[in-house]
Amino acid sequence: MSNKKRIAFDSIKIARIEHLFGDKQKPYCNLIINIAYPNLCDNASLKDTLTKSIFAFCLGNGYSSLSPQNAIRKYINDYLNNYRKELEPNFKQETDSSVYQWYNYYRSIIGKVKYQHNDLLTYAMKFNEYTGGAHNMYATTYENFDLKRMRIIKLADLFKPNYQNELTAIIVNQLMSNQKVHSADELADKGYGATGNISPTENFYFDNKGMIFVYNIYEIAPYNVGIITVHVDFDKLKNIMEEKTFESLGLI
Repeated sequence: MSNKKRIAFDSIKIARIEHLFGDKQKPYCNLIINIAYPNLCDNASLKDTLTKSIFAFCLGNGYSSLSPQNAIRKYINDYLNNYRKELEPNFKQETDSSVYQWYNYYRSIIGKVKYQHNDLLTYAMKFNEYTGGAHNMYATTYENFDLKRMRIIKLADLFKPNYQNELTAIIVNQLMSNQKVHSADELADKGYGATGNISPTENFYFDNKGMIFVYNIYEIAPYNVGIITVHVDFDKLKNIMEEKTFESLGLI
């Protein structure tokens, strides 16, 4: 029986609105949380390890030791308390009503299973936040879990030693192909590499053809470029991949 059939997921969905000073005429924060977590599994240790990993990933390490319900409850209380503590003193002194909208905060955390195949499970977390100012901040982050070994998969597990330079070249070449340019300079002219060096990222996931490397806003390009995804076929990774690891996960 495959691991995909052995693990069943449930989710906790919460939406809370809290006004400053408890006054509905004043600005507010809007908090949305929707996190999928394993609620049934024939391996209790796997269920516990995966649950802790998911809540650490979505909410932070300080919430991973709690039950799913208590973790969500504590996170909500912490967020609302911090919102009031940080903004109420400033709002008391605010005289310009035109900036009241900047006190309307928003945070959304959506966690769900992205991909599951044999002993590989990929979990995706979408984060979106507005804390005043010109625009919101958002990110999509992935965590890959080896269900057999019960641990998070890192690039060092997947590739041979000293893989970094060759993998960087593969990613840059694929990005140039995606953007229909023929040089790193042309890529730079489009903003890539303007806010950070283009290098292998631990933010990746898989499909049945290859690996997808994901760069969130500002990591390697300006905000207006958005989230960047670079799909690299498995064939292009053969020279540097640890084939036994890929095979054990059922990827090749």
